[in-house]
Amino acid sequence: MMGFRKYGTSPSKSVPLNDEQWIAVLKLSTMWEFDGLRMAAIDTLGHSKINAVDKLVAAKRYNIDEWLLPALLSLAQRPELISIEEGHRIGLETALKLASVREKLKVEPVQKLSAATTYHTRCTVTPVCALLSVTDPRSRET
Repeated sequence: MMGFRKYGTSPSKSVPLNDEQWIAVLKLSTMWEFDGLRMAAIDTLGHSKINAVDKLVAAKRYNIDEWLLPALLSLAQRPELISIEEGHRIGLETALKLASVREKLKVEPVQKLSAATTYHTRCTVTPVCALLSVTDPRSRET
């Protein structure tokens, strides 16, 4: 983190942190209200390959609203079931609601238009948002 302070508000290539370390940066920067460092951690982790469960847990724990819907949709659409360990991590209520959404998606198959629009197909976003009490980001844009 000393390298980060030296180079300002964007992550430096001279400070190679892994995802676990960036989660620690996110935790501490949120706790200490270091907004610039928090945004750098969110940006870096947002472009990393962390899995949907980790992203959902971090989104809920550190109030990152823009991660909630993509993580939930990824879990709802993936072929693998939610494991018991994942259910413990995301919470019983969320796991049960996701199971309900996954069941609904089996009955009404999702038409994937492209990788960029998968998360914004009406038939997927509406049930996920409704069942999981998440606001559709598109509704804020209008």
